[in-house]
Amino acid sequence: MTDTAASSAPLSSGPLWKSLRLRLALWNGAVALLVAALALVGLRQGLSWALLREVDQVLVHDAEEISLALSDLRSDELAALKEELVRKAIGHRRRGWYVKLCDDQDRVLWASPGASPRTAQYDPKRPEMPWTHDGFRVVRRRAPANDHGIGVLRVGTTLASIHEDLALMDRWAIGAAGAVLAFAPLCGYWLAGRAARTVGDITDTASRMRPAHLNERLPLSGAGDELDQLAETINGMLDRIASHLERRRDFLANAAHELRT
Repeated sequence: MTDTAASSAPLSSGPLWKSLRLRLALWNGAVALLVAALALVGLRQGLSWALLREVDQVLVHDAEEISLALSDLRSDELAALKEELVRKAIGHRRRGWYVKLCDDQDRVLWASPGASPRTAQYDPKRPEMPWTHDGFRVVRRRAPANDHGIGVLRVGTTLASIHEDLALMDRWAIGAAGAVLAFAPLCGYWLAGRAARTVGDITDTASRMRPAHLNERLPLSGAGDELDQLAETINGMLDRIASHLERRRDFLANAAHELRT
């Protein structure tokens, strides 16, 4: 009576926060969130580099174009060139584009409207490399020989548009991270339930086993995974226990028969 009642009693699942399924779900959510965060950070950094590289290419092209214009410039054409640069600066005022014409000591001789008020300091070891200064991206080039005392060109543009694009990217990244944070634990809980179902079957089967009824064995899913290996190990142990008990019963039966005889 006691064995029958015990075998039919349901297993106690225990508190939810102590369950393997919940722990697996939380681990899955944490790993998914970490991977998503790293991917989004890497994507943002890659986008920042790509946008900055595109700005640098445009500035280098503009500096080379102005340098070419200076090389063919006659003494009476400087005013016309400045007017053309002013029109271009006004046309690209949303980008904060500007140009400065400097002498050989980097003293500003002329600047287009909207130019950065301060003279940006460049890396003396790499004077041709673009650099960032006060929110502007700047390119410096040596001017060709001319009769106007212009020795250096500085072409720059504001980085506000890049910052706006990155801010939009950040908003999308926060939304994606929130979605991952909301759905990853739920998906993990569902997947953990499927993985833990086999463990539940093993536990239920093991709870029904009694010394007098050792013919039942743990089920195998056929996947050949760690759970199948565990079930096979327990089944092998049950086979050895059943064989030992069978030999013991035979020995006791033979001994009783000899005593009666």
